Amino acid sequence: MIARFFHRLFHYHCEECLNEELATKQCKSCEILQFQLSSERKEKELLLARLLDNKSNEEQSLQEPVAMPNRSSFIPFSVKRQMLEEEDRQKAKILKQKQIEIDELEKEVGV
Repeated sequence: MIARFFHRLFHYHCEECLNEELATKQCKSCEILQFQLSSERKEKELLLARLLDNKSNEEQSLQEPVAMPNRSSFIPFSVKRQMLEEEDRQKAKILKQKQIEIDELEKEVGV
């Protein structure tokens, strides 16, 4: 380390020293591009994580059976039918939205 210091002090015009300085220096535009690239990568990872979390939440909501509330009182068949129909509508709506997303992605990919 000390030898290197004295070498640079007395032989700063040495070919090896000049090549080493050029290798360590970066131009301003390279620094900016590297910064932008790293920020884009971080943003991409964040969006991908959100997308995967969202899909897993939707899949869990479809997989988990909806528990009917335990009531000791009698529920008329018409009310129970309405509740079941509403649940079916919600499930159908979710499936339709997913199908639309799949169709859009297939169009983008060209399948």
